[in-house]
Amino acid sequence: MCLAIVKPASIVIPQAYLEHGCENNPDGAGFAVQHKGSVVIYKGFFTVEDFLATWEQHQHKSAILHFRLASAGDISHENCHPFRLTGGGALIHNGHFTGYDHHPQHSDTALWVATVLNPLLQRYPAALQDPVLLALLESATQGSKVAILPRQGRTVVLHPDEWVANGGVLYSNKSYLPQPSYADIERPSGAPPLPPNDSFGSYGPPPLAQGTPSPTFGTPIMSPNDSASSF
Repeated sequence: MCLAIVKPASIVIPQAYLEHGCENNPDGAGFAVQHKGSVVIYKGFFTVEDFLATWEQHQHKSAILHFRLASAGDISHENCHPFRLTGGGALIHNGHFTGYDHHPQHSDTALWVATVLNPLLQRYPAALQDPVLLALLESATQGSKVAILPRQGRTVVLHPDEWVANGGVLYSNKSYLPQPSYADIERPSGAPPLPPNDSFGSYGPPPLAQGTPSPTFGTPIMSPNDSASSF
């Protein structure tokens, strides 16, 4: 089912959470950070050690992170999140885009970005700042959790009430903890077997302690030399 994470600057995610995220979602990891006027993407990590070796250099920056549990498409560098967006942003997704899971190599998220979101951003560059278009995106992504680091402004989190808030960080589910439960989902050829517990838990945001401020997110920036991919 994957794990998506939205992290503000200055907050450090406990290493154990990242290790559990890798172990429980073993089909490739990646992250995007704000750095010197760009959104920079690092992806295609298939071991905890490789992921942490790169992440530790960027852990104090505003970031979106993703650990993949494949349900469609190959287990490959290309299908790892985040995905580059038209205009320089980056996207991560936890869920499944029905109708976009027919390609033998590309994942449903990769196809949705290439055929829906990037064409929208090409035609309407300010779509992520338009309340009407954002409402349409939320409607189109019901049942999924999506986070976007855009060129300017705050990180866009779709369906924010459905995320788990913990320590100022948003998690799309609780697979950052040890021994989560999993959905009985179709796995692509060559994917590692799921853990024996195949009943998917009901993940919802726990109530914040009284007086705990809501998490705020920094201003994303773009990479001028990294263009969006297409199929």
